Amino acid sequence: MRRTSNLLVFFLIFLIAGVSSACKTSKFKYDLSTEIDGVYIPEDLEDSFKQLDQLLSPEDIDTLKSKQSEDDLYMYHFGLGLWMRNNWGLWRGSRLNKYFNELGIFHPDDISGIILDSYWRRLNGLPIKLEEQIQYYQDYWEEMENSN
Repeated sequence: MRRTSNLLVFFLIFLIAGVSSACKTSKFKYDLSTEIDGVYIPEDLEDSFKQLDQLLSPEDIDTLKSKQSEDDLYMYHFGLGLWMRNNWGLWRGSRLNKYFNELGIFHPDDISGIILDSYWRRLNGLPIKLEEQIQYYQDYWEEMENSN
């Protein structure tokens, strides 16, 4: 049983390191189209805010805005966050993916997290602190790589 647990831990560490490495070395060619499969692709963070303003109902915006902190946004990871990752081409090298890659953010989950946190901050009149968010994710991935 212990050997199985050790193998599982080793496998998970290997998997995390592989995902991190694969995300940093974008092996896909960027698709800089303004649309993918009929969905408009934002060009940057500000453009993603404009799209969210159009895509979300006023009730959805009010619900998102009413969250007490970014920590309460986890509930959007597999809903709105998943929609952004899939429909805005964050796994496929869209122009929004390229924008974030150039900022040093490579994983689609991190990209959608930054967009959601930044949008929530904007809705609540708070500073976006993009550089701090970028540093948080870069530190996370560096720690993951160094733990191997």
